[in-house]
Amino acid sequence: MTQRRKLILMVAVAFASASTAHAQAPVDVGGTFQQIEQAANAWIPAIMQEASFLFYVLALLDFAWGAPQLLREHDFNGLFLSLIKKLAGRIFLLRVLINGQVWIPAHRQ
Repeated sequence: MTQRRKLILMVAVAFASASTAHAQAPVDVGGTFQQIEQAANAWIPAIMQEASFLFYVLALLDFAWGAPQLLREHDFNGLFLSLIKKLAGRIFLLRVLINGQVWIPAHRQ
């Protein structure tokens, strides 16, 4: 009798879950993703402003922290090359920050 009860209970659960699965209304997933994308795009100007400010502050701190090392160079060529190397790295990172949305687009299907 216990085995029969378990079998009846399993069949009842299967029928109940099948009927509730068909009762659900279809969901427009594309519309939901479009709403999320529009909300995310609304934040981009504010995020870019804060990211640019943070970049400039960190670059300034990096130059201030590295100034003693730059001034230890014995000749003008060493100072110039060190400064150019540091500037080239920061300019590359600034370009990635500014043009990242164009260079690295989101994958869309």
